[in-house]
Amino acid sequence: MRRVLGSLVCAVVLLAGFVGSAEATVRRTPPSAPRSLAVTGTGQPVGSVKLTWRAPRTSGSAPITSYRVSWALARTHAVTHSRTLPARARSTVLALTAGSRYVVHVSARNRWGRSPSARVTFLVARPAAHVDSLVAVDTADHTLVRLPLTGGTETVLVTGLTQVSDLATDPSGNAYLVDDGAVREVSPTGTSTALGAGRAVETDAAGNVYVLGTGGVTRRTPAGATTRVSSRPGDFLAVQADGQVTVGEVNSINLTLTTYGAGAPVTRVVGTTGYATNLLDDDHGRFYTKVRATGGSGATWWSVINPGASDALSVSTRLAENGGTVGPDGRFFLAQSVSFCAGLGEQTGSCTPDRNVPELLSFPPSATTPATVPVTGLRTTRDEQLHLAADRGGQVYAAQLGTDPGLLRFAAGGGAPTRLAQGTFGLLAVG
Repeated sequence: MRRVLGSLVCAVVLLAGFVGSAEATVRRTPPSAPRSLAVTGTGQPVGSVKLTWRAPRTSGSAPITSYRVSWALARTHAVTHSRTLPARARSTVLALTAGSRYVVHVSARNRWGRSPSARVTFLVARPAAHVDSLVAVDTADHTLVRLPLTGGTETVLVTGLTQVSDLATDPSGNAYLVDDGAVREVSPTGTSTALGAGRAVETDAAGNVYVLGTGGVTRRTPAGATTRVSSRPGDFLAVQADGQVTVGEVNSINLTLTTYGAGAPVTRVVGTTGYATNLLDDDHGRFYTKVRATGGSGATWWSVINPGASDALSVSTRLAENGGTVGPDGRFFLAQSVSFCAGLGEQTGSCTPDRNVPELLSFPPSATTPATVPVTGLRTTRDEQLHLAADRGGQVYAAQLGTDPGLLRFAAGGGAPTRLAQGTFGLLAVG
């Protein structure tokens, strides 16, 4: 009887082990890929797209717990942004850059793992109603003007400006400026709306407006709703097309960058070897800053801050009077004079600078070696910022100062400029 009972117990144990093993084999199955992934433009705000999908054909051996949506510019294919959605989700809206091509992946997850991804590649349409133009601050007449990229009649948008320290545009053609500490929104037709106090203003692809003030950063939606992004003040503000915010704070020859994205804020200290004077963002994880040397030389140069880096690397090819800008496609453009006189060399007559700009350099987002095109007809001016802007076609716009001031346009291939307007101008923006 004991032997029989023992045999039965062994059989039950073996059977239980077999069943447990079989269950483990069957149940540890992730879902299949989501089906029917599609994308449509929502229309408002500009750059927004809606993704829709159907549930996987099978959820695997456990219920689906979440979906993961990830996206990146199609030319990079590197996942740069993602979000996790609940199991009931069948759609989401993304704020992307109009005119850019993206690749999006959607996968499902259950307790045993993640499914293969459904994938779609698409171009975010630009609205047909708006045509980019050049917005510029006329420092002589104290006005904000708009004119076609090809030149023509200027439209005065705002008069009575005092001291404009920042200028931005959004995909709908609205302009935003900081004038003597006051932030304004200016419509394409010149309607001006006060947005409060601030020291810097930026926009994203969805048309949200970000203002950096003494209390940190606030975000204002196209509908007018305002939320606080951060309570940390700073010196500079950079906003990516997807709404990721970075605040820069100068601390002697270091620049502290705090980035606010989907997760917890990320802070890093970047050595700049001089005093950072601004912060530009290329929408691909790189920042550019113009650095002023310590001491009395007056020298400046431009440096790149690569993703995750703790040191800024100079991209200037020589000490020069210079100007820089980032275009809509993420390219950084740099103009440099032939030579530069340090300290009081020019005033004392011991040095004569050559202020001609012989070429324009452009740095693609993923490259370290610039492309160079020769140009003529552009000069820098001592102690004056050379303001630049760029459009989607790689054309560069410059506010020429000195004895023959005006707005100049340089073709993507370089060469002599086209003069768009005569006069003394400061900050420029394309939008």
